[in-house]
Amino acid sequence: MGRIKGRRPEETRDSVLRAATSAFAEHGFADATLGVIAARAGVTAATLPYHFGDKRGLYSAVIERIHRDILSSAALVEPDDDLATVMAKIIDWTHSRRDGIRLALREVLVQRDDVGTPSRLVHGVSYIAGRVAQRFDTSDARALDVVTTLMHLATLYTVYPVGTHEQLFGQDTAGARERMIATMVAVAERLLGTAVDAS
Repeated sequence: MGRIKGRRPEETRDSVLRAATSAFAEHGFADATLGVIAARAGVTAATLPYHFGDKRGLYSAVIERIHRDILSSAALVEPDDDLATVMAKIIDWTHSRRDGIRLALREVLVQRDDVGTPSRLVHGVSYIAGRVAQRFDTSDARALDVVTTLMHLATLYTVYPVGTHEQLFGQDTAGARERMIATMVAVAERLLGTAVDAS
């Protein structure tokens, strides 16, 4: 049986990819079993090879989806956004994709070459930096510095265990978020200001 009765193939595929992203982020490739992924997705075990071939095929599909999502995040930067708005969008975007961010970090750390994640991430960050360079009228190199730094900050904020933000910032979740955004704005202003002063 390839899918659950009454569920469209696209819905089944999406459910499996979300479940696999969560499982791979939590356990890594080696320890995330197809049985666990199928159970989390609410599908039968036969669904996975039906849609993805094998575990490696499923993993590659997850990584490809994360890569496309990172590239699409460049659209977050609107022509009239101020720095605080951009930072808030980055924080909210990364937080809503916590499992994908955690998995991408795993990939960078283990430097697995067969799915090319590190080079894909670099490409995605460079693309976003190009949008930032246009929006804030700065050099591509300076924009890359800004985006790389801010993505690191946003990623760290995102992957902390639940409840850690409140402990770190001494505030509730909303207060911690606002404080993190303010910190990111200050960092961005410093980096962009240095670029302006040097020009």
